Amino acid sequence: MHKVCRIILVVNVFFVQKDNPLEPSHITSEGKWAGSLNEFPLDCTLYAAWDLFSDWSHWDRFRSGKIVAELREGENRKPGAVRFHDYPDDGFWITERLLTIDEDEHTLSFNIENHTFLGGAMTGYNGWVKFRETEDKKAMLEYWRYEVNPIQMENQSPEIFHATVMGLYKSFLADLVKAGQKLPEPDAVPTAEATAVPTAKPAC
Repeated sequence: MHKVCRIILVVNVFFVQKDNPLEPSHITSEGKWAGSLNEFPLDCTLYAAWDLFSDWSHWDRFRSGKIVAELREGENRKPGAVRFHDYPDDGFWITERLLTIDEDEHTLSFNIENHTFLGGAMTGYNGWVKFRETEDKKAMLEYWRYEVNPIQMENQSPEIFHATVMGLYKSFLADLVKAGQKLPEPDAVPTAEATAVPTAKPAC
């Protein structure tokens, strides 16, 4: 957990400098711990943010540090896809299932099926994510919401867990922005015709 704390201190470097977004945490009527990161500006395009984030089995495209990323079930970017991520630097691994994805609305939802985060004490995690484009053509994380069963650990509370999760979310997004700033827009990617080597004409 010490590594998570260090991440929280440095993640703001790649974000647009605006007022801190609201980060509400609460307990649902069903007794679950819940929270969200809302209206979080990202200094890259919507295309880049969504292309990287929704590439379900390839977060190694943007995550810093060591990561093992594998597709275990289904088809990438399709509901039902199960990915495996191992974060040796952070000391945990995780398998997650993509439940829904909407390419037009830039939304997806997922759950965690198995993991060693917090020693495996976390259960019932579900997440919902939505991006949108701002007036200045940048990406905005409209929300990243979660719900989880209460964690039965002496050193955990809804507030402590929320702070830990927000630190992880922001570290993911910092890496995403850094990679997204280098990702060309679709119309900027050279075509096969543009990169083809001209064929020499035979001498007459």
